[in-house]
Order: sequence, then C-alpha cells, then structure tokens
Amino acid sequence: MDFQGTLFEPAVDTPGLAGLGAAVRHTLTRGAWVDVRRDWVSGADEVLERLVADVPWRAERRQMYDRVVDVPRLVHTYGDGEPLPHPLLGEAREALGTHYLPELGEPFVVPSQSKNSAGGKEILRAMLSKDAATNFSKTRLAPTIVKGLVPDDGFGSTALVSQTKMLSAAGSNIFNYQFVDYYGMNTDQLVVWNSFLSGQTDVPGLTKGLQTITDKVANDPSVKKQKVT
Repeated sequence: MDFQGTLFEPAVDTPGLAGLGAAVRHTLTRGAWVDVRRDWVSGADEVLERLVADVPWRAERRQMYDRVVDVPRLVHTYGDGEPLPHPLLGEAREALGTHYLPELGEPFVVPSQSKNSAGGKEILRAMLSKDAATNFSKTRLAPTIVKGLVPDDGFGSTALVSQTKMLSAAGSNIFNYQFVDYYGMNTDQLVVWNSFLSGQTDVPGLTKGLQTITDKVANDPSVKKQKVT
C-alpha cells in the first residue's frame, strides 16, 4: 500500500505534536462541531508510514437496509492496553483527552471492540456538545457531565440548583461508583429519586428509601458481594 507524503512540511528528526490551543472550531447543526488544528503533527509521514506498514488492516461488510455492502474503509481495532504502532499515537490520545477534559468532563471513551466505533464517536460528539447537553439539562432538569451549563435559576428547578452547587463545592473530592449497576439497584433507586426530585419525598424519606434498598442487597446471601479494597 502506497501513500502520498506531504510536499510542504519541513523535514524533522522526530515526529511531535503542537499545542491544541490554536484549534479553530466550526459549528455544525444540532449542537455538533468540528475542531481543526492545522500542523498539529509534525513528521506525520513517519507516523503514517508505520500505520500503513504495521497495522493488520482488514475490510468489512455490513448490513444496510435490505442488503450487505462493503464498509468504505479499512479497519483494525486495538484492545485496551495493547501497544499502538507509533508512540506518538499514544501521546496524541493523551493530549486530546487532556485538552477536552475541562469542556466535556471526562476523556473520550468508545468501546474498542464495538462494531461501529466511528458511529459511537459521532454520537459522543453530538451528546457532549454544549448545545445538546444544555438542552438535556433544560428538558430533563438534571445535570450532565458537561460543566458550566446550568444557569443560576436551574431552569426553574431548585433540585437542579442544589445538585449543581453540591458538585461545584465538592471540587475534586468526588468518586465514580458502579455498585448500583453491579447489584441491579438502579430500577428501585430511580423510584425513590424521582419521588424526591418531584417534591413528593423529603430528605429523610430519600435517605430511608435508599438505605432500605441497600440493606436488602446486603442481607441477601444469594447476591455475590464485590469486595472493595
């Protein structure tokens, strides 16, 4: 497989990255956007050469409506922790995650073994845009992972104002937990939380309801417990 190298970039000894602060944002429709950073990678020919030579590319076919068609690109998936063909690719991934973390609230995450990673990235880009996240908070009266979008009046929701202030005051003193999904508690907890957020239950009622759900799981010997160290 051959490729056309750049005709204008000066030669460099080692490929590298420039800063992302000079990126120019182009706003699209439905809250989507594209950031363009020209000359972000220097020595890109060396990186591309490694991609062409070392990646075990494959062609795929996919169901589309009533027929199966060729995917118009060659693909390959690298698993979590698997070394990439060139060290600059890992640096680029970290740089992108760091650059967009303040705006999006977390690094980009797309399942590496998904059947349509490109589609997953497009969905993330639309969901995590400021317009889409603001619309979610406004219509659902709930916070999102995108920071700084809830106005002082919380779109008329005192509960949303309280949640926003709580998260802001916590700063970095927060953690991500998965026990709700692990123990299958989400459905039961939603009933309690929805009752509280709608004003039908007060704080003691919320606390009691959540504690009851937790105790039920804790006291059930048939439920395998996850050890936390």
